[in-house]
Amino acid sequence: MRKGTSSAKISEEEIVKREFFIPNLSKQVQNVIINCVHCIIANKKSGKKEGFLNPIPKEDMPLSTAYVDFIGLVYQQKDINIPHNN
Repeated sequence: MRKGTSSAKISEEEIVKREFFIPNLSKQVQNVIINCVHCIIANKKSGKKEGFLNPIPKEDMPLSTAYVDFIGLVYQQKDINIPHNN
């Protein structure tokens, strides 16, 4: 408990507001907390853990499973500067 306060807790934000005027203090504090690298690394991630992919079981019949590959942007030939050896 801080000196001169009752049993009710006083937040650090209230103490700062008594001495200083900082516009949007709450938003600035939240922004710092959200972007804190140490906090991001320390917090456990929810959901499935990252790691190796699970193997897909092989079927006896050909073409029984379809696969989709996401590679990003596909450029046409005219968009790529490829040197020609002519």
